[in-house]
Amino acid sequence: MTKHRNTARRRRLIARFVSSGKIRTQQDLQRALADRGLRVTQSSLSRDMAQLGLAKMRGAYTTPGTTDARPLPPLLQVDPAGPNLLVLKTLPGMAPSVAVAIDERRLPQI
Repeated sequence: MTKHRNTARRRRLIARFVSSGKIRTQQDLQRALADRGLRVTQSSLSRDMAQLGLAKMRGAYTTPGTTDARPLPPLLQVDPAGPNLLVLKTLPGMAPSVAVAIDERRLPQI
C-alpha cells in the first residue's frame, strides 16, 4: 500500500474511532489502530489528529461539528468594539462558561 493510501486509510479509521466517543487518549487511539494492524508513531498520530481537526471535549476526542456543545449561557449585551472584536456582557460569574461554550463550537470565524 502506498504511503498516501495508508495515510488516508489511517485517517478514515481515526475519524471512525473518534466518532464512537470512546477515544479518551492518544494511547487509546494508537491501540485501536494497532488492533487493525496499523502501527503509528505519536508524532504521526498528532499530525493526523490536527489535520482532521479533532479536539478533546468532556474527556474524549471529538470530530469537528460535534453538536454535543453545551448551550450558550444567556448574554446580557453584545457590543462591537472594533472591526474584529465584540464585547460580550454576561451575568456575574458567567463569562468563563460563555467562553467555553463558544470554544466548544469550534467556529471557523472565531
